[in-house]
Amino acid sequence: MAKRKSNRRKSNDRKKIDSINNYETDMWTKVFVSLGVICFLLAFYLLTVYITNKNTNKKKDNDKEEVTISNENIIVGRSLSMSDEDYYVIFYDKGDEEISSTYSEIVSHQKYSGDGKKIYVVDMSSGFNKKFLTTEESNKTPATASDFKINGPTLILVSNHSVQDYIEGEESIKDYLGMDS
Repeated sequence: MAKRKSNRRKSNDRKKIDSINNYETDMWTKVFVSLGVICFLLAFYLLTVYITNKNTNKKKDNDKEEVTISNENIIVGRSLSMSDEDYYVIFYDKGDEEISSTYSEIVSHQKYSGDGKKIYVVDMSSGFNKKFLTTEESNKTPATASDFKINGPTLILVSNHSVQDYIEGEESIKDYLGMDS
């Protein structure tokens, strides 16, 4: 009987030791898993911060570019609806180098002349404006934007949203604006 008690005691001691070993192993497993999850989350966080800062730097670089909208270049549809009381609108094909340089000079002259009237430019090579080009006779008294029929380089004086003067051709435009030919 004493032997049985001794065997039981040894068996119980082994069970206790195995239980303690299993507990320690389970504890270390939990610690390693927890550390692994923490490392994964930390790496994910650092990656997110890096990407966010990288994109923020790009946005800062892009913010430095100043965007300007040119109100001087308009489409035919806005020719009679600008906010100025009196202004000029010049229609010509900006795609043609020869014509473009001549009329750019006219526009520059008008900008810096002393009459105070603003000049707007309509690029007739633009897809929005091509439907207003004609090879027939032009409409010299358009009441609305849809009435425009432009046949070559043209300058109009708009006053109170209606056409006051309609001038066609380079020499006529230069004479009208008081430019020396």
